[in-house]
Amino acid sequence: MNRTWGVVLGTVAGVALVCALYLILRHGERSVSGELPPDVAAKLDVAEREIISTQVPALFPLHFPRGVDRLRLESREPLDDSIVERGEFSLPDPGGEFPDRLIAPDGSAYLELSGDGEAEPDSVLWLVSLVAQERRRLLFYGPEITLDDARWIGNDVIAVVGVDNGADGESASEEAILWLIRLRERVVSIYGTSDSER
Repeated sequence: MNRTWGVVLGTVAGVALVCALYLILRHGERSVSGELPPDVAAKLDVAEREIISTQVPALFPLHFPRGVDRLRLESREPLDDSIVERGEFSLPDPGGEFPDRLIAPDGSAYLELSGDGEAEPDSVLWLVSLVAQERRRLLFYGPEITLDDARWIGNDVIAVVGVDNGADGESASEEAILWLIRLRERVVSIYGTSDSER
């Protein structure tokens, strides 16, 4: 009888190990490839087209003077916010030099946008969480891309605009690039008017 229990427990343990390995490998594939289930991707497409058509023109009128009809989804990638700095952070003075538009609507976080193309050639977007007391890097680009502005759309979506400066740092086009960062889904969608990858 003890031998029967040993066989049963061994079989159960083996099946559990195989299931655990399968789940770990599947999770790894998803995070590397960035593929979303088709129903989730379709919902994001609809929600993002709504944001682009109704909110982006008013948020960034200088970046899209000819409208947003030509914007096309170039890529959708997992959000890589693995660069984290811990510290003591407080809300910047909302009436001072810090733009109010960079503070989350609920006041729990704010955005830091750095890089001017000259003194700081790299462009970086940080999310500072006042609750977690940490700063997470959401976007990073070298001198070929300049991040110009960012705005909150609710507490879970961040819209960012910038331009492609080309490989040599000279502006390749006058066309803006739009990033929609979905914090809840942990996804970054990149929209542009060309087929080039970012």
